[in-house]
Amino acid sequence: MPGPHGIIVENDPNENLLKVLFAIHRQASIQSKMMRNYANPVDEYEYNQSAIDITTLQGNAINIQPAFSSEVRIESIIASLPVGITAASLQLGKRFIPMYAGPITTVQTIFKIEHTGIIINGSDDRFLSWTGTATSGYYIGLSGHTAERERN
Repeated sequence: MPGPHGIIVENDPNENLLKVLFAIHRQASIQSKMMRNYANPVDEYEYNQSAIDITTLQGNAINIQPAFSSEVRIESIIASLPVGITAASLQLGKRFIPMYAGPITTVQTIFKIEHTGIIINGSDDRFLSWTGTATSGYYIGLSGHTAERERN
């Protein structure tokens, strides 16, 4: 039947319903792939209250022991860098994160970064290193979550 804008063709209501259901299914599929499981928190850290000579350690770095053998998503990093250093960096897997570079520190330097979303496996390297002579202790903490609870 001709209408004001041409011929109006009535669509099959079942066909429209199928299109809507397919669109909902596609969006739900996309969203489920983007979701993360936050039920399993991870807290990996290393610290030493007294000064440590990093040059005596293997690789001149502090090794941060992984808490899980499965994939971990690091959401935040906090570090208290020692006094007396001129540079510090953090290695997480293949990523190198510079934490400090400058004159010799005279106070402990706090480094904090949030919402990183760095995904690393249990076998990936986690190293904190610095140059200079540390005259105080240090702390490094990695917080995030894992989808599976397989403790090392």
